[in-house]
Amino acid sequence: MVWVWNNVDTAVFARTRAARFFEPEHVFTSERLGVYKPYPAIYERARDACSALVHVASSARDVRGALESGIRVIRLRRPGHELDPTGPVPGQEAASLADLETLLRACGAEKSSPVG
Repeated sequence: MVWVWNNVDTAVFARTRAARFFEPEHVFTSERLGVYKPYPAIYERARDACSALVHVASSARDVRGALESGIRVIRLRRPGHELDPTGPVPGQEAASLADLETLLRACGAEKSSPVG
């Protein structure tokens, strides 16, 4: 299952193209959680809500926040997104969505992977 943890208000997420693909109970906006990234509580709440959690992240903020909260990370490399040189480094990286799918299947997380 894919969950969404997003740093926006609920009404803003509802207007995105992605919103139609998710049940409301699988969308955790910062407004709903009462915290915004990079505040650690957003990652801790994700960890507490999901078992077998793997966070797919591109931004340095998300990679660092999730890793420092004890969440496994697969980094999806995107242009313009570099890791924090002083921050933790994820154990796995994907260059494309096809690579990401392969990594998720290999770790058995394709059914419970939040995206942020």
